Amino acid sequence: MKRLMIGLLCLLFMIVASCATLGPIPKETENTDPTLLNDEIIQMNENSTFAATRSNPVTGTKTMLVTVTHWQGEKVLNKAEVEKHTISNDPDSLRSYIMAASGGKLNLQGRVVEAESGPRPESCGMSTSIDEGLKTANANGLNPDDFDYLINVINCPGGGASAHAPGRITGVYGKAGGPHVYKHEFGHNLGYSHGSTYIGCPSDGNTVTAPGGCSLVEYGDTGDSVSGGAHSILRSTGCIPAGWMRGRRSPLIERGCIAWEC
Repeated sequence: MKRLMIGLLCLLFMIVASCATLGPIPKETENTDPTLLNDEIIQMNENSTFAATRSNPVTGTKTMLVTVTHWQGEKVLNKAEVEKHTISNDPDSLRSYIMAASGGKLNLQGRVVEAESGPRPESCGMSTSIDEGLKTANANGLNPDDFDYLINVINCPGGGASAHAPGRITGVYGKAGGPHVYKHEFGHNLGYSHGSTYIGCPSDGNTVTAPGGCSLVEYGDTGDSVSGGAHSILRSTGCIPAGWMRGRRSPLIERGCIAWEC
């Protein structure tokens, strides 16, 4: 049994390490960005051309347009900050994160533009962000259809964020507390859903029994940025269909009694 436990720990290490390394991870790894308190996944056709699959890997250079729309008389959003969080070369930006997660196989390039619109509506969401993003893009002489991915940032009552999953569009509805919200929503664009994890599993000495007797916590996997982790990498089971790693480099435990030689 001890050999099995050691083997499983080695396997887990290989799964995590094989995807990418972001460097030192802060002690606080849970998402604390209030922008994600109202996170909505807008489920799209699973056969979408934007879904990361073995036959449709998301690799190479992809273009991204980020629009920042200010309501009339407001300046809540900060274009420079949004750019730092998304497609800049900052080590914690979305671009740097995806470069690390993909092992250099996916490179996001693009532009961040801003414009002022009309009075702020009483409520808004994805459809409003798309409409306003189009206006902001056009005001800067750009066509959103010329870009692979779109992030539209507007200031909405209640905040929140949503993304087409899989798809090419993300809406962020307020001033993000950091880059995590963009990493999280882009994961949805690639087709990731929220993950879960087990806690409170019964143990006897060095033996832990799962999943029987465990509690399931939804959106509680701090080892995955789409599932609650703020500084963690995308889980390796998604790196495979995205074309970022070979399947044989990430064995997936699907049943008990699996031994692994270190």
